[in-house]
Amino acid sequence: MLKKYILTGITLTAILTINSCGSDSQKADAQTTPQNDPYTNTSNATSETTVSFTAIDIDGVEHTSDEWIGKKPVIVNFWGTWCPPCRREVPDLVELYGEYKDKGIEIVGLAIKDTPDKVKAFAETYKMEWVMLLANPQVGQAYGIRSVPTSIFYDASGKEVQRLVGLQSRTTLKQAFESIL
Repeated sequence: MLKKYILTGITLTAILTINSCGSDSQKADAQTTPQNDPYTNTSNATSETTVSFTAIDIDGVEHTSDEWIGKKPVIVNFWGTWCPPCRREVPDLVELYGEYKDKGIEIVGLAIKDTPDKVKAFAETYKMEWVMLLANPQVGQAYGIRSVPTSIFYDASGKEVQRLVGLQSRTTLKQAFESIL
């Protein structure tokens, strides 16, 4: 079953090619900042419904989004170990998660185009102590993910409050964390 998810993850490569992290990585290497990066997008969502998904964690255990969404404030973060903007955003997410986890916020990381071993090693190295799942192509399609990082912020009722696409500043991330409390 794990091989099936890994193979479907590879298929996601084709889906995300147009606006994938590949082009964002060139911008990251050029030292663009989140404030002036034309590929950075923040939007206030008005969605009353959420996308339900099933994905496996880095230990091969299957989970559903219903475990978190609609039960507490949740951030669904699409990212990849191979993505330079994602890697640049991780320290801020780690710091903010440390600040907000006791207030009830959970992060669910959905790694795209990654293997369990790479995600596990990366998460341990960077002290990413939240839930780590492997995104299959259906999850990315259902959420309309076209580039990473993408973070979707849900309040405790399960309503999407905000969607941040691209590398974000710590200030923007902090405001988004606050928006779902």
